[in-house]
Amino acid sequence: MNAKSMIKNIYNVVSWKRVIIVACFVLAYVLLLIPYVITIPFSIPGVDDFSMCSNLISSSRVVSAIDRANALYFNFGSAIWISMFLNVLFCPIISYGVESMTYGFTMLVIFFLFIIVLNVFYRNLFIFEIRIENTLCREMMVFFATAIPFLGTFYPEVFYWYDGSHYAWFMSFSLLACSCMMKYFHTGRNKYFILLIVWGMLSCMNVPYAVPVSLFYFVMLQRYRGINLHFKDFLPVFFFVCGVLSFVLSPGGQARHDAVGGSAIGMVELVDAGIMTIIGALSRLHTLLVECPCSFALLFLAFLFGIWNKDRVRRSFGSVCCIFIITFLSTMGALYPVMLGYGECVMPNRICFLFDFLFFMMMVLTTFTLGQYLGWICNYGCWDKSKWIMVIAIYMLIVYTSLIAGRWYPESCWAKALFSLAAVKEEHDEWMDIYREIEATDEKNVVIKHERINTTGILNDPQIGEDKEYWVNGAAARFFKKESIRIEWQDDLVTE
Repeated sequence: MNAKSMIKNIYNVVSWKRVIIVACFVLAYVLLLIPYVITIPFSIPGVDDFSMCSNLISSSRVVSAIDRANALYFNFGSAIWISMFLNVLFCPIISYGVESMTYGFTMLVIFFLFIIVLNVFYRNLFIFEIRIENTLCREMMVFFATAIPFLGTFYPEVFYWYDGSHYAWFMSFSLLACSCMMKYFHTGRNKYFILLIVWGMLSCMNVPYAVPVSLFYFVMLQRYRGINLHFKDFLPVFFFVCGVLSFVLSPGGQARHDAVGGSAIGMVELVDAGIMTIIGALSRLHTLLVECPCSFALLFLAFLFGIWNKDRVRRSFGSVCCIFIITFLSTMGALYPVMLGYGECVMPNRICFLFDFLFFMMMVLTTFTLGQYLGWICNYGCWDKSKWIMVIAIYMLIVYTSLIAGRWYPESCWAKALFSLAAVKEEHDEWMDIYREIEATDEKNVVIKHERINTTGILNDPQIGEDKEYWVNGAAARFFKKESIRIEWQDDLVTE
């Protein structure tokens, strides 16, 4: 067979339509991830990274990780002990120091692993529970659901800060637990039952994640077991409760609650936490509406995909309401323990990460299933009959984006990453210069004079400043084996 015949045979065998579709999806994911991929490698060690990696009791990572996890559990931090163990075990700055780019590439690996877990979860959800039979539509919905939280905001306290990455870890544990639940109830295989217990218990060891995981399991039980429950079905619940109790009853949990100014928890505090949860959620929703128009535009497209891909079995309005109520309770239930713990309405970036992903999950599932319901009501089930809806969708998308494009585009992840890349690198390099100067000096009480660093808002701030008594300065001093560290920002100095 000559080369010409081989090429002809390959051309006949290969589905070029499928190749083009796959290429389009690959390009879409590449474009989605570019803002993070080009900026995460410039992540800067700081804040808790120093306290985590200083004064380790042993050269053995495992021994040091156990010691730090034990100290955190009994003294400060409760359930975060499991993330402390993992953090110390894999921390790059223990082996390579703060100047190595290994820190940034470690964060990049964590980011990619999270994206993969998120993608797998949504794929299982749309296959087993929402039951989208059309492969192209299902992959489009997986992409929409994965992309929506990343289009309008960065999460510097999660993906640019090693110690803060445990929020992504616990979210991954939760998604893996839910994926194993779906696999188990559809296949009945014991390996998925064991995995759902393991991942679920790990998730519940951080109470905010216990709420959505437990709710999801109860929903799956009701859907696939009904009233025909067996002893085996209660085993995951037992281990979930054990995970929650390891958080609630830990001495470090109370120590952390006291440290952030929380008072004794009574009925008044419980009610106040509920009010603060509502206020925090509404405040964050307002921010998302302003800063993430592209995310809400994709939600509208998810609604249209629901119309075009109605289920074979008619979806009732009650099932749509149930999906909304369950995901709503999961979102608010995850936020409530945070407000209760802080004792005030606090929404730092890492908590916004938690709220955003659960909120957008709620909206994706609600809008798509609502579209399926309306697809049956209006008898729309194929692409040709719905072309007019596409025209309206494009029109609304243009109008909506045009109204706030002047504010949104300069603040979008794409614009920030591409237009601020040089500034991001400069911010990283400036901090590396400071770290090198600290390491190079023989002084025990280090004073660094440096021009104030312009922050981009993308990277996480190391928070070393002028107050040598500040705990971050103290942690950095212990890490660099100094007695004290102080940075005098040049623009604040009085010249004589």
